[in-house]
Amino acid sequence: MRNTLIGLAMGGFALLVGVVWLLGAVNTRRTRAEIGPTYAATGGPVYTAVQVGCAGVLLLIGLGIIVAVAIRTL
Repeated sequence: MRNTLIGLAMGGFALLVGVVWLLGAVNTRRTRAEIGPTYAATGGPVYTAVQVGCAGVLLLIGLGIIVAVAIRTL
C-alpha cells in the first residue's frame, strides 16, 4: 500500500511539474511575441519548442508512472 501511494505521488508530481512547465513555456511565448523580430532572431521559437517538448515528456512520464502503479496494484 505504501509503495502504491509513493508511486502515485511521484507520478502526480511529474504531471504537476509538466503542466507548470508547459504553462511557463506558453506564457513566455506570449510575452515574447510582443517583441517579434528580436524574439525570432535570437532563436526564441526553438527555445519554446524545446520547452514544450520537455514538458510533454514529463507529462508522459507522469502518466506512465501512474498507469504502471495502477496496473501493478490490480
